[in-house]
Amino acid sequence: MKRDEVLQRLSQTVGVTKAESIISDAESALGYTEQEHLTELEIRSLCEQIKERNDGYVGEVASQLHVRAQANQRFKTLLENVPNPTVIVDFEEREPIIRSVNTAFKDVFGFDSNTAVDESLIELIVPDDEQIPFEVWSHASGERKREVCRLTAEGKERTFLVRRAIATRGNGGVEGFAVYTDITKRKRREQEQRMLKEVFSRVFRHNIRNELTVSRGQMEVIEAETDAERIIERATTARESIVQVLNHTEKARQIERLVDMNPSTIDQSVQSLVESAVKQCQQKYDSLTINTNTEDTTVQIVQGFEIVIQNAVENAVEHNPEPVEVDITTNVASNTVELTVSDNGVGIHADEVAVIEEEHETQLFHGSGVGLWLMKWYVDRAGGTLDITGTNSGTQVKLTLKRAS
Repeated sequence: MKRDEVLQRLSQTVGVTKAESIISDAESALGYTEQEHLTELEIRSLCEQIKERNDGYVGEVASQLHVRAQANQRFKTLLENVPNPTVIVDFEEREPIIRSVNTAFKDVFGFDSNTAVDESLIELIVPDDEQIPFEVWSHASGERKREVCRLTAEGKERTFLVRRAIATRGNGGVEGFAVYTDITKRKRREQEQRMLKEVFSRVFRHNIRNELTVSRGQMEVIEAETDAERIIERATTARESIVQVLNHTEKARQIERLVDMNPSTIDQSVQSLVESAVKQCQQKYDSLTINTNTEDTTVQIVQGFEIVIQNAVENAVEHNPEPVEVDITTNVASNTVELTVSDNGVGIHADEVAVIEEEHETQLFHGSGVGLWLMKWYVDRAGGTLDITGTNSGTQVKLTLKRAS
């Protein structure tokens, strides 16, 4: 609040001449006669002095102005402590003119108060190719944050999420507020991750897979054309390792497709889901025994969810000595279905489960494959939960899924 606002408000009650006299008397009493500008605290004291020296309508108006001045001071204190760059503007011929900025604004954009205040916000930080008409502010109520590009004092572009709002003052004027959240580093990191994803995608899809397929074929030729047991044994080991890496690349590609598609949930019968997965597994593993005991109910999943069950069975086969036996069961509750895949193996290592639960790999413990990650992301997309436990008597993979409405 400024002195002119106090004068304008009092003038509406007693006229300009009388209002000026009342304010001058109060300023003299407070020793403000030599000051060109009054701080918010001094405006509060001025209003309080007018209230004490006048009664009737003048006293009531001064009391109202005092309350407003207190509110303004609290707002400015709050503004100064907002961690994000924040600016307050007035509108002159519908153009936002800066009236106040907080410390975060100065630090991030590199402008001091003397440089920013009374300048056009558009001319100060908005790129030349972008226009911000008044309607953008007037229609901002209730809108979500918008991503924008803005310029610092050095002319560098940074990316922000901005939220705008406008408010009407007591004197009928309109002021706007804009809060900026700097996401420049996040956007750069997202761009780098997209580029990294594209690079790895090309490597998995072409280079590594093609070269490994050739290597596997050569190992098969060596196994077939030699009688030396040691060479056959080593070629077999090499071929199995190649097959394992090829499986990893295929699962990585499946994860990529899942992320890119971002599929919506569908309803499917548990029995048909299990039957489809079991059929695929038995075609791949001849000596595998799978026992199923599932109830006929419907759950919410995403397209291709059978791969979760297939991976649970695959882990049982590949990480346990033969003969491997797998049980697939369900436990139906009012809103959820627990689909459990259990094996009779040696149990998954706790470190493998910890990698999935903590959602990051460490230098000491790496997931033995991407199969567990593939399972987790499919279950997450379906809105369910994945719980894996391992004991000396085997591994239990529990999928808790939502029942279809």
